[in-house]
Amino acid sequence: MAPGLFDYDRPDDAPFADGERILSGLTDGEWRDLESRLERRRYPAGVVILRAGEDDRALHVIASGRVEVLAEGRRGRRRLAVLDEGAVIGEMSFLDGRRRSADVVALTDVETLSLGFDRFLQLSAWRPRIALSLALDLGRALAGRLRRSNRDV
Repeated sequence: MAPGLFDYDRPDDAPFADGERILSGLTDGEWRDLESRLERRRYPAGVVILRAGEDDRALHVIASGRVEVLAEGRRGRRRLAVLDEGAVIGEMSFLDGRRRSADVVALTDVETLSLGFDRFLQLSAWRPRIALSLALDLGRALAGRLRRSNRDV
């Protein structure tokens, strides 16, 4: 496992507050299996990592660096979030197969661990417990974000 990538000793306002922690229950062997399916990608500061409208189902975990999530709305372009190491990006398209809904821009040099949907399907066939854990944890993360959004209305 990447050092510190899933180290959850974080304050309550960290990106994984309210149930957004993912894959904390995997064994060392399961981590090795998952890591063998992940692709390490590097992006310099200022680069668009994910672009709204793209037809791409890859899921990314930020291994290092900081990104901002930007989307067009009724009042123009606005920042939805700033995310750091350990945060997941691209999860909506990964889960529903629809086009990306927001831009994700590297604020610093960023490294991600990427899981393409085809590799997820392989994972689900060969290691269903890992795939199920990932799917449920992504659902929990999205539910946590929705609950916070509902509180802010």
